Amino acid sequence: MNGSTVVAANGEPAHHAEPKAAASTRARWVWWTLGGITAAAVVLRFFNLANGGLWYDELIMARLTAGSWDAVWTEIGLGRPPVCPVAGKLWADVFGHSDIALRSLSALLGVASVPVLFFIARRLFDGRVALLAAGLLAVSPYQIYYSQEHRYYALFLLLCLTSILLLLRVLGVGDSTTTANKSRNPWLWVGYVLTSALAFYTHTFTLFLLSSIGIAVLAIYKSRTLSPGRMRQFLISQVAIMGLILPWGLLKLGVWQRVTLGTAADSSALVAPWISSPPWWAPVRTVGNFLFLGVKYLSEPWVIAALVMLAAGLGWGLVRCGGPLRWVGTLTQAVKEAWTPRRGAWWIAAAWAVGPLLMVMVLSYAVRPIYNDRYLMASTAGLYVLVAAGVVALARVVPMWATVGVLLLGMTGSLTTYYQQPDKGAWAEAAAWLDGQLEGDEALAFSSERGIGRENANVRANWFWYAQRGGDQENVEINVRNDFTTVVGDLKRLADAHNGVWLVLWRDPDESIGLKDKFPAGTVDGLELTESKVFFDLTLLRFESRGQEIAVSAGRSAAGPAAETQNNSENRY
Repeated sequence: MNGSTVVAANGEPAHHAEPKAAASTRARWVWWTLGGITAAAVVLRFFNLANGGLWYDELIMARLTAGSWDAVWTEIGLGRPPVCPVAGKLWADVFGHSDIALRSLSALLGVASVPVLFFIARRLFDGRVALLAAGLLAVSPYQIYYSQEHRYYALFLLLCLTSILLLLRVLGVGDSTTTANKSRNPWLWVGYVLTSALAFYTHTFTLFLLSSIGIAVLAIYKSRTLSPGRMRQFLISQVAIMGLILPWGLLKLGVWQRVTLGTAADSSALVAPWISSPPWWAPVRTVGNFLFLGVKYLSEPWVIAALVMLAAGLGWGLVRCGGPLRWVGTLTQAVKEAWTPRRGAWWIAAAWAVGPLLMVMVLSYAVRPIYNDRYLMASTAGLYVLVAAGVVALARVVPMWATVGVLLLGMTGSLTTYYQQPDKGAWAEAAAWLDGQLEGDEALAFSSERGIGRENANVRANWFWYAQRGGDQENVEINVRNDFTTVVGDLKRLADAHNGVWLVLWRDPDESIGLKDKFPAGTVDGLELTESKVFFDLTLLRFESRGQEIAVSAGRSAAGPAAETQNNSENRY
């Protein structure tokens, strides 16, 4: 990177001369292919976009973006990163608040990430790797899942990708002699700093991505392929980024609120009580989820077809190389040839894909649990680049038709399952059902199974996004994590004052309290469970007062751990 020709982070020319006619034909083919990949991304992200309706987390964002600007600023003051709520509010004010309108923003942002990743991968490696990486992003079930949600993650990914692309440009990675001077434009540095700060103000896990990429840049500098001048500029940019994000860091720690408001920060904005300590193999699971969304989405016929294709590809490679020993030798040579000229590119891709996962894993054990796959969304694209580069590098020992086929078959199976069973929520369906059941003198109670106060309030507010009835009837929040006798008493008081009470319970996806099972004889302390209905992540329970204590001992014994049910399904994202 020291001369006028800078390149793939390794000191070697990134683009070799070729006849103009051949170069022109190749360029047209690349652009047409990228256009096709982007078109596929559009179709996959907008297909069945409103399926299932909004779920719990989406409904919180929907209520925020449909409300007043004062509500947006208040929520930001409580610790919610500001970029997504502001962008969502602007979008909703123009396009409306229907499920499709709200989710369309994420879908469009998800589509925009595809060409951005192409340009990144082309600078790091070459056109083949870039097209394959963009293709993986376009058809990834994980990406489509979050591009069909009215939440942070599509915007978070796009801003992180834009930050990385600008960084590669200002460092001169992948520059040719004709583009080297353009990379010295100081406004590119400004763009990199501002985009990185915006990414942080979208999701604080941007800090782990910036740290990982910084380590890779330091490794490149140590290998003497990055000029001291550009290294100084990079360090200055990091200081500028830290200066821009420091105010938000202070707010998240509660310092700003204590100084300006005289109160402590809302604990729910600073901790994530729903996140438990990750198992030691969590990064391996995360990589699999980034590619195939999750084990529960894998389709057996598609997996079998993928394994058959992989076996055929390995057999083809063995035959082509002339046996196992020569295959191993060819593999070793292919690895050396791929690594040596592009060490810097491999460093960046590996740090991008793996660095944030390891950092968050360490902090989850050393400080408090914060490991969550979706919070590491920025690493997904790095993984796609790393996989694409590996597929191209090893094409001599395992043909690309086999490796690419395995990935596409696995992703297609998962995507088919996702479209058929989105497994996000059923709030619209549940609200419509209860609208048909609710009588005029029935009360409503709301709770989250986790018993977190702010979640109980959100369940109540979310419900009336879709529900047409019940808003003018008594509706309250209760805490089902209280002592069972207290829960029964809360429901009994409501049932006594009305012609029954409906409990809308948002179920804990990891550990259900099994409230229904605590009424085995139907009546406990004069409270009878008369009806129950399950809608994926919601349980609706109707209770009536019978005015006397029946089966008290049975009810209380059922409240013990033996009566609780454990939901061992795969983690929902």
